[in-house]
This record gives sequence, structure tokens and C-alpha cells, in this order.
Amino acid sequence: MIEVVVFVSVVLVLTSALFAYIQRHPVKPSIDSDLVAPTQ
Repeated sequence: MIEVVVFVSVVLVLTSALFAYIQRHPVKPSIDSDLVAPTQ
């Protein structure tokens, strides 16, 4: 049971960090976005 709790907590932390990163860096034309997915 402890392993499951640790796994769930880690997943929640990773997802929250990902959402925070997306909010701080919105999708917009830039060097990083051009390397990943060019808008034009």
C-alpha cells in the first residue's frame, strides 16, 4: 500500500509541475515552440 501512495503522490507532483510550467510558458511563437511544433 505504501508503494501505491508514493506512486500516486509522485504522479500528482509531476502533473502539477507540468501544469505550472505550461501556465508560466504559454504556447506562443518562440525558439522552443519552433523546435517542437512550428505554427507556420
